[in-house]
Amino acid sequence: MGHYAADASAVAEHLDLRNAVHIGHSTGGGEVAGYVARFGQPQGRVAKAVLLSAVPPLMVKTDANPDGTPIEVFDGFRAAPAANRAHFFLDVASGPFYGFNRDGAPLSEGVIRNWWRQGMMGGANAHYEGIKAFSETHETEDLKAINVPTLVLQGDDDQIVPYKDASLLQAKLLQNATLKVYEGFPHGMLTTRAEVINGSAGFRAQLIWPPQVRGGGLESPLPKGSRCSQWPRMMAAQSAVSRSAGSVRPGVSGLADPPRCRRRSTIPSPLADHSLR
Repeated sequence: MGHYAADASAVAEHLDLRNAVHIGHSTGGGEVAGYVARFGQPQGRVAKAVLLSAVPPLMVKTDANPDGTPIEVFDGFRAAPAANRAHFFLDVASGPFYGFNRDGAPLSEGVIRNWWRQGMMGGANAHYEGIKAFSETHETEDLKAINVPTLVLQGDDDQIVPYKDASLLQAKLLQNATLKVYEGFPHGMLTTRAEVINGSAGFRAQLIWPPQVRGGGLESPLPKGSRCSQWPRMMAAQSAVSRSAGSVRPGVSGLADPPRCRRRSTIPSPLADHSLR
């Protein structure tokens, strides 16, 4: 997980991102927590963060974490893709990841096949090693160090990352957290319940930067000492949200046009759709 965070830092430093909002789902939430605590926040690059169905502080059961998931579960995760990776990706997507194994849950073959497609495009060894990274990395101290506003979202029917060992603990450890637990939502709620997450006032507010509202619109001052040539960096900060979020792809259409070298650019309010599909 530390490697993931260092990679994110390398990208942020190369693009010289400032006032960025970092969003992470599942393992990506662990990456965001590690990056913000160790790199982004100390460097003054992060405005806010969002943790969605995220794995911190620690998934695996230990003496210090008696309510965690037994190591045998993760051993099974390792054995299954080693035996038949293609079948494993079908089983997870058609079952617990999106909650399609629940009675009455609407099944989406397209969602299942798309998750399978993404899995089969990845490296088998990276998938295998990644299980240890997301299940055994202890990020309690990272969470404690984060003081930027952090929105924590998870469903209480998450069969991959139990919410009582994840979002509830995250909210307690973070210095400036807002917690929302959705009744009956699965781990992959970003896809199956996108309209709810997308319409959440808290989620939309977390993506607004800097938060200055005047005259019915949102005024976004350019970075200190900025010129028109710096506009691509502002757009890069928005696209960085997509990379941190994995399947989450927020887009703010009001930021599509350059500011024409003026001090402030006005973004229409309410913001345009942040697609989560």
